[in-house]
Amino acid sequence: MLQRSIMLKLLTTCRRLITACKISIFMSRYGLISLTGEILVLALGGNAIIGESRTFQSQLEAVSSVTEEIAKLVRKGYGVVITHGNGPQVGDALLRHESARHLVPPLPLYACVAETQGILGSMIQSSFSYHLDCHDLVSLVSIVYVSKKDPAFKRLSKPIGPVYDQSQLEEAKKRNPNSIFKEIGGLHRYRRLVASPDPLYISGSGAVKDLLERGYVLITAGGGGIPAIKQGGRTVFVDAVVDKDLASEKIATSIGASKFVSLTDVEGAYLDYIGSKKLLRNVTAKQMKTYLRNGEFEEGSMAPKVKAAVRFAENTGNRAIICSFTNIFEAIAGRAGTVVRK
Repeated sequence: MLQRSIMLKLLTTCRRLITACKISIFMSRYGLISLTGEILVLALGGNAIIGESRTFQSQLEAVSSVTEEIAKLVRKGYGVVITHGNGPQVGDALLRHESARHLVPPLPLYACVAETQGILGSMIQSSFSYHLDCHDLVSLVSIVYVSKKDPAFKRLSKPIGPVYDQSQLEEAKKRNPNSIFKEIGGLHRYRRLVASPDPLYISGSGAVKDLLERGYVLITAGGGGIPAIKQGGRTVFVDAVVDKDLASEKIATSIGASKFVSLTDVEGAYLDYIGSKKLLRNVTAKQMKTYLRNGEFEEGSMAPKVKAAVRFAENTGNRAIICSFTNIFEAIAGRAGTVVRK
């Protein structure tokens, strides 16, 4: 009995040593000195990864430049969850389906959200292989649940697809007489609007936390998630595009993220963006609420980023950041972008 007890202890010790060696090899292989203990949720703006020509290749190149910076965070030991928008992409997808409806049945808007979630998720996942010798990256299909009574279904606010000038706008209206368009930034440039209800909860948030703890990098809530409602105990998809920042905040709060970062194509949140263009640097959630009430931020653009930052700061007590993807490191250190605190 004594010998058996000693053998069991030896086996247990050996297993622990083997596990430690595996961890050591893994960390050495991927350049991780030690885990920082910090979890970052990084929300990539659809406009930041659209690319100049809007082709698949130009978007892939834009995604690659962003993932190169994110890979550096992974090497430094941060736990990373990546979400992404799809405003330009989902509008383009919808337009393709509508334009080809005489050839094949078009997909509804929610299916276009699912389509772009898969395409952009695969772009992000494949781009990491160029910058990080690590295959522990997972893309999750995400369904986001909303309320069928949300007033956003009657008050369209989310701009999607390409930007039109006046002549292009007339052509777009002829193709889709029932579509609603809005002038963007007062510059005689227009985009199509769709419903953007507030997210209630996102499927699979528990899996995100579990996979993070196992050392995975996660891609989730693409395009804000595929929008759905619960009806008679069943999941029913609805035509909408949920804002990715508001959906990302739900995930960031649920997993206890250290920081929530909205990455976009501008330096941060500005007051009087069309005029004096004052960059906000360090502000409280209370101050941001006042600016929101005063209409300082454009609906469907900067406003949801600010709302998400406020919610995260108030819900967790941690800081939210709005910044350009070119300044991720400086922003995380508090030296760039807009930092929102409780």
